Amino acid sequence: MLGKAEIGIIATAIKSYLQKTNVVNAAVLKAASSVRRGDITEALNILSKYCFNVKDLNGYFRLGILANINFRPLYEAYESLGERGPKLLIENVPAKFEAYKNNNYTFNFDQLLNDLSDTNAKEDVLMALSALLSAATD
Repeated sequence: MLGKAEIGIIATAIKSYLQKTNVVNAAVLKAASSVRRGDITEALNILSKYCFNVKDLNGYFRLGILANINFRPLYEAYESLGERGPKLLIENVPAKFEAYKNNNYTFNFDQLLNDLSDTNAKEDVLMALSALLSAATD
């Protein structure tokens, strides 16, 4: 069993993590609004602040984002564009998203969302923190 100090540290970590997920989820909603307007460039600029490179267990670098982020609004916004979505032209793509840019100046937004969702689902940080808290109180 751990003392009050350790439990306080874990509780603070949980609160901080939840606040960060709220901030990122709000950014996803803002990006989804941009996508609905057909402004993929603005959506990418918003998302670029919260994405980072991750090296997976196989040594490959992938684009990552904080775990437990709700991408449903972005998927729905992109689907609402219908056939127009994949044909939207993108001029300035943030460097971390260059791999998703097509030769014809369109952008593979669907693949970006799939990759971020895959990385997002890999590790549930909140579960790990709550397990620590449970262990501390036993």
